[in-house]
Amino acid sequence: RLGSSRFGSQGQCRVPAPSRDGGSPSSRMPVSDAKDRVRVPLENVLIALAVAVGAIAAVADPAKLRGDTIQLWPLPVDVSRAPSLLLSPLFLGCAVPAVLGCWRILWSPRLPDAERFIVVWWWLNLSFFLTCCDMLSGLLGVMPNLAELYTLLNRDHLLPRWHPDRVLMDTIYAYEICTFPLIGYTILLHFRGDRLRYLWNVGVCGLQVGGAVAYYVPDMILGEHTSVITNLDRCIAFAWVLMSVVISRWAVKGTVEEGAADMKQRDGMKKAM
Repeated sequence: RLGSSRFGSQGQCRVPAPSRDGGSPSSRMPVSDAKDRVRVPLENVLIALAVAVGAIAAVADPAKLRGDTIQLWPLPVDVSRAPSLLLSPLFLGCAVPAVLGCWRILWSPRLPDAERFIVVWWWLNLSFFLTCCDMLSGLLGVMPNLAELYTLLNRDHLLPRWHPDRVLMDTIYAYEICTFPLIGYTILLHFRGDRLRYLWNVGVCGLQVGGAVAYYVPDMILGEHTSVITNLDRCIAFAWVLMSVVISRWAVKGTVEEGAADMKQRDGMKKAM
């Protein structure tokens, strides 16, 4: 366009001056763009966590872990055990919906990018972590390989359900079952864009932190036997505490921002009147 900052008054194109370091302006990438290119979306990290849990459950060897004194590494594995879990109808009944749901969440135009990791997290809890792991392996003890690993994570799993010495753990599992409809409704609120999603996220996060503390802290205080598998399990469980903090922080920030926007809108309407 003639007369613009890029063209002179006679239409000649002005060549941008070279930068002081000798490079052209177009060759330099802004710092913010560089950070965006290397940023790994949190939802991908959460999916990787679920894959890692499934891989550990498939190849960890309970026979070598029983009575094992290894604290950190290596994890005893037996690859021949993998098909018994990965081809199990129970496992596939959890894994397939988890994969399809994550695909739907990642590509849904109804979700803001900033909220995808939250919905992915709740969906993985609903379809995989709480069902495949806690319900089918811990409470019912029917998941191949993984149920045997749960007896190593907490020896109370060797007792019958609702045994007096196991009743606390089964109560925690019942507590988790009560969170299922709450998590499902939270996911629905995100797809609707309902403002109640902020409140529900904080509430469910509080429930999950309470469950994690009740499940893990007693054995840690009593000094129960630890090994590489129990320490690995506790490290994975820390993700529930960390994610609860991250999601609660997002919810508080979103509530404040929407409240400020509403106040600004009301002030504008008053001035217009």
